[in-house]
Amino acid sequence: MRLNTIKTLTVVTALVIVLVVTSCGGGSSTAPGSPPPPPPLATVVITPAVATVQPGATQQFTAQVSGQIVQTVTWSVPAGEGSITSSGLYTAPSNTGSFSVVATSSVDANSSATANVVVTTALPGNWQFTGLGSRQISASLILTNTIITGTAHIFFNLAGCSGFFQPIPLTGTINAQDNISVTSSVVDGSVLSFTGTLSPDHSSISGGTYRFRGGCVDGESGPLTGVQVSQVVGVYSGTMAGGPNGSVAVSALLTQSQSTDVNGFFPVNGTVAVASSACPASFSLYGAVVVGNVIYLYSNTGSGLQGLSGTVDFGATQISLYDYLYLGDCIAGASGTLQLQ
Repeated sequence: MRLNTIKTLTVVTALVIVLVVTSCGGGSSTAPGSPPPPPPLATVVITPAVATVQPGATQQFTAQVSGQIVQTVTWSVPAGEGSITSSGLYTAPSNTGSFSVVATSSVDANSSATANVVVTTALPGNWQFTGLGSRQISASLILTNTIITGTAHIFFNLAGCSGFFQPIPLTGTINAQDNISVTSSVVDGSVLSFTGTLSPDHSSISGGTYRFRGGCVDGESGPLTGVQVSQVVGVYSGTMAGGPNGSVAVSALLTQSQSTDVNGFFPVNGTVAVASSACPASFSLYGAVVVGNVIYLYSNTGSGLQGLSGTVDFGATQISLYDYLYLGDCIAGASGTLQLQ
């Protein structure tokens, strides 16, 4: 009888020990069947966050992913807003506007970032800068992605600065806040630099400063503003007076290139018609809108109208002509204004 009692106690004690050990679970506090904690969320950052490009131009974007071992992203753009490669090289659409580029984490579809792309043609063109006292700067500017290039002509009323009449190459940049910084190359020992902030439509520059370094105007600086001259495209007509044959009616059909030639000019082509019995009826033209708003047009006929020059208003709605050159002098000295029809 005593032996059986001892065996029963031994079995009960063993079961209690097993239950206690099992309930401890090896020190783990996780309930049976609970899922593991979620991985940290990925954070995606796109560089640059804002880009300004020309229609059809390209812009390289990069993305950094934090919170994940896998750093790759999937690039995408909404329909009609350009295209982008798997490496982040964006190609702008042919139309202007504000568009989006999206980078999404390859391992977390809920983690993404969006960059803004402004596609514009407003900056490139002919510009005229004021605020230089007796000096005037006219420039042709081209914007490729965030890089500005172009050519300037600086006009001085000071002896010893005539070298600035020659074309001066320009280089500069524009950032996401539309701030620009441009510097000329050295010409006759002088360097011109200017800064400013573009208006939202990129048609004017305000809050700028300029400075000359070296040469005859070393150390000169001051405020600067810039205004863009629109493309000289369309049909212009008007009456010119003052030539030896009295008043004559003149009309011109003009087109203008979007890119500059080797001299920094925007080439212009078209035809001019002169309604006078002393002058041939029509001439083919070639020429250039010289940086700023001064326009020169020349005939390629070899006879008749040889050339005309004048100034274009900033909206390109009229051309005020101050000089006609004509073989035979039938309208030499005539002047007037051609209005855009």
